[in-house]
Amino acid sequence: MFAAKWVWRRWWQRLWKRQQRPVRRYNPAALGLEALEDRTAPAIYVTQVADINPGASGSMPTYSANYHYMVDYNGALYFAANDGVLGNELWRSDGTPGGTVSVTNMNPSGDANPTWLTVYNGKLYFAADDGSTGVELWSYDATTNTLTQVADINPGAASSNPQWLTVYNGILYFAADDGSTGVELWSYDATTNTLT
Repeated sequence: MFAAKWVWRRWWQRLWKRQQRPVRRYNPAALGLEALEDRTAPAIYVTQVADINPGASGSMPTYSANYHYMVDYNGALYFAANDGVLGNELWRSDGTPGGTVSVTNMNPSGDANPTWLTVYNGKLYFAADDGSTGVELWSYDATTNTLTQVADINPGAASSNPQWLTVYNGILYFAADDGSTGVELWSYDATTNTLT
């Protein structure tokens, strides 16, 4: 019992001393802290490069379910857009309104819908529909302003739908359907102009 009283008294004394201690206020200068300087957030400027399709509908640049929407090629940005007149076609921009132009009207009767834009061997390769041979593999050479169909993989108006254009070891690989074997892996060697 004596020990219990002693423990109780000791606990009470400690508690009382804690309550009697003055509250210490810390001086930041005494701790070596300095006030932070005022910071101003940098200005961020976002501007519209060009109004390709004036009005509320928009040009929907690169709006597609596929990848490779925009690509840097030969000092310009290439992409697909719809100006409301030509349809969804291949465009390029140098970053200025005057330098944002349609490359060509591939499909005069509708939308070319260029997709899978990929730079390979100094040219721009992509899948597009010219209105007569279906969606096939095309190349564009910016130095000569030449648009060329690489091959009509699925002959006639049927589409081979080239997709997943990827450059590996100097060869362009892609998936396409020739109309008889289904969707398979294809390759194109631009140095020998060989499609396999």
